[in-house]
Amino acid sequence: MRESTQKTLCIGLSLSPTWVSGSRLKQEPSLQETIFSAGYYIALSKRAEAAKLDFLFRPDALFLNIEKASQVPAFGGLDPSLLIAAIAHETDYIGFVSTISTLFYPPYIAARQLQSLNWLTQGRVGWNIVTALQGQKNFGQQTLPDPDERYKIASEFTAVTEALWKSHPLKQVNDETQQIISGLKEINFQGEYFNVQGPLNIPEYSQPIPYFQAGASPAGRNFAATLADGIFTATPDLDCAIEFYQDIQHRTVKAGRKHNAVKVLPGLSFYLADSREEAFRLFEQTHANTNPQIKFRYIESLINLDLSQLPLETIIKPEMLPEPIETPYSRTHAKLLRRYICKNHPSIKMLLSSPEVNGSSHWRVIGTADDLVDEIELWVKKQGCDGFIALPCGSEQSLYIFFDQVVPKLVDKGLFREDYQEKTLWQRLQNIGI
Repeated sequence: MRESTQKTLCIGLSLSPTWVSGSRLKQEPSLQETIFSAGYYIALSKRAEAAKLDFLFRPDALFLNIEKASQVPAFGGLDPSLLIAAIAHETDYIGFVSTISTLFYPPYIAARQLQSLNWLTQGRVGWNIVTALQGQKNFGQQTLPDPDERYKIASEFTAVTEALWKSHPLKQVNDETQQIISGLKEINFQGEYFNVQGPLNIPEYSQPIPYFQAGASPAGRNFAATLADGIFTATPDLDCAIEFYQDIQHRTVKAGRKHNAVKVLPGLSFYLADSREEAFRLFEQTHANTNPQIKFRYIESLINLDLSQLPLETIIKPEMLPEPIETPYSRTHAKLLRRYICKNHPSIKMLLSSPEVNGSSHWRVIGTADDLVDEIELWVKKQGCDGFIALPCGSEQSLYIFFDQVVPKLVDKGLFREDYQEKTLWQRLQNIGI
């Protein structure tokens, strides 16, 4: 670990194996067991730490979309907190971000899990605070609260969690009397959504737990601006990224915090090969067997437009779009899809291959290591991000090229650190930024 004050990109890597396609699982049935083993993620975490990445991020959802399960095997899976606890002891510096829902978890359980991980990792854990987009029927609810109320619940949930952490401080010794000062106290929290007595049954670690958040609605952005240290986002192009970045910084300052207190970290999916031609073949092969009807149903669920009976060459024009609807899915993704159509006037074939339909609206690069580095450098120069969450796609080839070529090139350009500078994730996030 070297001393340095250089500010650099913040780079996280998804712990969901986005590089494993459904078609490959059918060809290699044994791979299904492999990606549910601790050894698989231990090896991955060691590679990521050797590359000096900031953290490994485990997304999560408390439901399973049966229709998409065979197409997206990385969706769902192992419990984030349990997975991190199983693999963190094999590393020394890299951070781990666990996802916990504020709608379905009790605050006491969340507070205890996160503080336990904070101890087990010695300050290297972060919390991805999510509400929910689906899954309510797995928890005795028929409908979800509207987005604004979900964030009200999340705010109160976070307040309860913080109060529980403070309710059990580390014991200190009084210098004069040599008596142990415990500071244990009940919180007796009585709010609109939660009633919790406390105190927590595990003491607070000496380093705080940084917060991450992924909501892009106005309520989500305000929540992040008020509380978060980092925000995950879907920004499929640079113009969208710049708008989002500027808006988050404005909201953060308006909330009374410092500019750049919230690190903007878009998802970055990439298909990498030694040549662009190979990379495009990898992309096409990965999606060759995807059922187009799933994509058509996804489009219709977001913007109420059925394209399934039209020729693939049909141009989608803005005037074909129905009025916006209340979607049970992400309003942000619906807005991004409408934006793509209005901006590009795509054919149906183009639309089906777009990141908005075929990649969760993430920033996407198909090409060589140099292509990816150039794209990252451009986004940094234009202030579209403070870093990114790496989502290697297509095959392990994309993952290995990222580790072995992309990261060293970012170091050479002065965009990323050569070695770790801080021990805990909280400390590291304070010094990140371009």
